[in-house]
Amino acid sequence: MERNSNSASGLQKLKYITDSSSLLELERGTVHVWHLPYDSVSLTGEFVNPDYLSEEERNCASKFKFDKDRNLYLLSHCALRLVLSVYIDCSPAGILIERSCLGKPLLSSRQNQNDIRFNMSHSGRFIAIAIAKSKEVGIDIECIKDIPEAAGIVYALFDEEEALVLERTPLTRQGEVFLSLWTRKEAYLKATGAGLFAMKRSLVDRMQNVQRYTITELELDKDYKAALAVEGNGVSFRLFCLRDHK
Repeated sequence: MERNSNSASGLQKLKYITDSSSLLELERGTVHVWHLPYDSVSLTGEFVNPDYLSEEERNCASKFKFDKDRNLYLLSHCALRLVLSVYIDCSPAGILIERSCLGKPLLSSRQNQNDIRFNMSHSGRFIAIAIAKSKEVGIDIECIKDIPEAAGIVYALFDEEEALVLERTPLTRQGEVFLSLWTRKEAYLKATGAGLFAMKRSLVDRMQNVQRYTITELELDKDYKAALAVEGNGVSFRLFCLRDHK
């Protein structure tokens, strides 16, 4: 997958597009990846606005026990709605998000004439959102860390060949390699709408050939592993970085 070096950065750019009558153009063969550093946004600023959310989302946010988890939920779902609003002719608060029969979030067909597909992931201090047109898409991001139980997870959920890759990796790099495998697989499963039950005996490279998905690693930050899965071949992507301009 080829990365396009042209990118837009900052909340100011997003606000300009959102407040204008023009929509952000998205070609069918291009995926837009929006990358939001959690610590660059003020939780008391206009970026995080509970009025953007549906009643169901606000109820969900109120059930979190810890402020950290509640704030991350609010920020990620507000960011998703802001980003989606630059692709469809709708305000963030007016966006209708439904779920497929497998539970994958999707835009209501009533306001999705451009056939926009999306997926979101967050880990540590980063939120990542993938937007595609007429192609299923999945994204996953994970903070690199030691994972003592990695071997057990691999044997329980991964293919034997994937487990062998981890076995041959020095202990000092096993956490990083495990997360490379995990994010690629998770991005694919999120794109297809499948769950963890589909992980066992589903080697990523094998899935890529059979299901005709393009899976690639994203370099969003040196301390994170991320992967993008897109339906089809010959797909490129553009990276957009959101930052709060205070």
